[in-house]
Amino acid sequence: MRNVVKALVIGVVGMAALGFFVVEGCGCQTMETAYRVATKNDLRRLATAESGVRRRTGTYVADTVALGFMPSSGVRVEITATDSGWSAVAYHTRHADGRCGIYDGKATHPVRDTIPEVPVCEGFRGRRTAFRALLGLPGEPLP
Repeated sequence: MRNVVKALVIGVVGMAALGFFVVEGCGCQTMETAYRVATKNDLRRLATAESGVRRRTGTYVADTVALGFMPSSGVRVEITATDSGWSAVAYHTRHADGRCGIYDGKATHPVRDTIPEVPVCEGFRGRRTAFRALLGLPGEPLP
């Protein structure tokens, strides 16, 4: 009986280690993280630009040229602005499933409820979720 328990424990630990190295070894997680980070950084820079324009002119702007904002290579940003707020959704062209959103003022939350001027992402798989998928278990993407 003890040998069966030992074999079971070793098997579970081995599967966990294998899953970690298989998921990390493919480079998928690394690239997905890079896309998420680039997208979130662009949204943070956009929030800074919107705040500056709002202080100078008293209005929000949806035009990237007027904001002096240029997204990173591979990042597409869609801005919606009104007199009382703005929101933006950003996508990376190499990761169609992931998107990040940010808002400020009285604007619609583009991704899900969050704190104003804090980018939130969805659709990017974290290491934990990728490992759960490898095992065939359900899992939600990490923020």
